[in-house]
Amino acid sequence: MNPFERFLSNIRKTINEIGHEETAKALHFGQTTLIDIREAPEWAQGHIPGAIHLPRSILEIKICDLVPALDTPLILYCSGGIRSALATENLQRMGYTRVRSLHGGLKAWLNADLPFELPPNSN
Repeated sequence: MNPFERFLSNIRKTINEIGHEETAKALHFGQTTLIDIREAPEWAQGHIPGAIHLPRSILEIKICDLVPALDTPLILYCSGGIRSALATENLQRMGYTRVRSLHGGLKAWLNADLPFELPPNSN
């Protein structure tokens, strides 16, 4: 195991990851805020309906403006689940108590044939 794999493995022991089925249920019942942390070019290719776009590059800087209550249920996702795992740990360090990472990210979501949408004005 290389140093990054070991680092990621240790982080995954300290965060909560959530599967795509449980995420879909939480969204359906309005029980969570879904945050897409991918960068703008990735967002422009489409996203999970209802997601808020807050790129990883500014997540920690802007999250308090978007989500001031530290007990707000949050699910973060990226393409494959690595960036969202790292971001979940950081938000926990900032005091967010109900933050989870979508295991497998958007790839797992799409593989399960769950809803996906393109941003307005995309061709």
